[in-house]
Amino acid sequence: MDYKEFLFPVGGLIAFYLVSRLFTWRKSYLVKYGTPVIAKVTKVIETNVTTSSGNNYYASRQLDIYLDIENAEPARQINIVKFFFPGTYPQVGDRLCVLIDPKDKYNLMISPDQDGIQ
Repeated sequence: MDYKEFLFPVGGLIAFYLVSRLFTWRKSYLVKYGTPVIAKVTKVIETNVTTSSGNNYYASRQLDIYLDIENAEPARQINIVKFFFPGTYPQVGDRLCVLIDPKDKYNLMISPDQDGIQ
């Protein structure tokens, strides 16, 4: 076999690794340096996108969530599309902790730690 036949698959694997590391880095950066704010869920839309597992009991469903950030100047609404496992779906009126990048207000995520929110 010629080395040229291996060039495309190896290049694809390297690109996939670098892209996955980029998203992991962004998430860990937000967990470490993100500004926590409280957001109230104003609207939840279930999409038809689900992940497939062996049985559908553990399949996660993609939700389109509209959040209203409290104490934001000016008042701000955001939209997050995320996969949730059954039983962990946020309901309208719930309050969630959201981490926002202090340098880029469009880089945000729902905080993995939701303890202590009233």
